[in-house]
Amino acid sequence: MVTALNRQISARETGFEMAQFICGRVAALPSGAEVMTSIGKLPVGAVLIGIASRVVTAFNGAVDVDSENLVAVLATTAGSQIVMPAADSGGPLDSDTEFYVTVSGGATAGLAYVSVLYYKPVK
Repeated sequence: MVTALNRQISARETGFEMAQFICGRVAALPSGAEVMTSIGKLPVGAVLIGIASRVVTAFNGAVDVDSENLVAVLATTAGSQIVMPAADSGGPLDSDTEFYVTVSGGATAGLAYVSVLYYKPVK
């Protein structure tokens, strides 16, 4: 029955053995103040595949992806990029983990869409 789909599983954990992602919109503030944007939370047991970013409007400051387990610097120029997780930070995650993108360096302009790609192996 179609009405039963996704009733038992949250949107951030749609199943096992399939690529999934969380995605968010990140923009600099005109004031140049640091901005920390939550991209979303990965479920316990998730294994990171990579981080994809699409910079629509170039940033004039630094852009970092940050969480408890992962730090990666993303490109600030217009275009697309995929960054792999560090060897010691790809999971499987010990707990639900929220990922953030921080715009710093006094950036007053910039817009990007950032996705954290992952899969959830069968236990």
